[in-house]
Amino acid sequence: MSTPPSDLPPANFGKAVILEPDWLSSFQGLWAMTWRRKLTVHSLLGLVIGMLALPTLAYFSTEAGDEKVFYYWLINFYLQVVAPLYCLAAFGDLIRDEVQSDTLSFLVTRPVSRSKLFLLKFFAQMLFVQIVLFLAMLLFNFVGILREIPGLGKLMPIFLGVQILSVLVYGALSSLFGLLARKYLVLGIVYGFVVELGIALIPTNINNLAMSRNLRTLLANDETVKRLYSWSAGGTPLAIAILFFATVLFLSLGALLFTYREYHSAEEAQK
Repeated sequence: MSTPPSDLPPANFGKAVILEPDWLSSFQGLWAMTWRRKLTVHSLLGLVIGMLALPTLAYFSTEAGDEKVFYYWLINFYLQVVAPLYCLAAFGDLIRDEVQSDTLSFLVTRPVSRSKLFLLKFFAQMLFVQIVLFLAMLLFNFVGILREIPGLGKLMPIFLGVQILSVLVYGALSSLFGLLARKYLVLGIVYGFVVELGIALIPTNINNLAMSRNLRTLLANDETVKRLYSWSAGGTPLAIAILFFATVLFLSLGALLFTYREYHSAEEAQK
């Protein structure tokens, strides 16, 4: 027996059906926005100059075979100072850049949840920063080859892994700082002095709260780094776990804060 057709309209008749795009489609859109904004002529020029500056200084200040000076530029200055500060500037502006451009209201009205929007913007920015720092690492490697620094073939794979983790954890923390305060640069610098320089030097397990301490543990898996700096590679699995846990924690707090806090251009635009 066939069921007679009903004269009643369907339950969702007259209601707007909003389809939320999948993660990949949303990421592709935000990635396109990110690289178009970053690769303007003015931004690209500053980026190229910045990428060339340190390797150039390292080249002219390092004698042939002088691994101590070269490692100072690569690890002490580039990885432990310049890269975290670059992450602070790049990720701290993750949401506030949209506020200043008065485009945040457009983004939050798209059919994407605020937490998802925050995470997707983070990953788009993270990919761009990873590419920039990877190119900078290659320039340092080229300088090391020109200056006949031994052991680069063993160091660079370890260094690349440490740099990737560094961008993840410092990027997530900087994104959180950017949501917490307009003056996130000051907040990040204060954090750096107190935690990354202060707590990291305390000779107890509390120094694991400093991300730099865990990154040093990973770098110590290279024999030359271990010899020059007397760092220990003991606790490498724990260091990796702490870095991943901290990244997830910072991103979760950032997504939660962005979900429930409103950012208005009139109040938040000025850093």
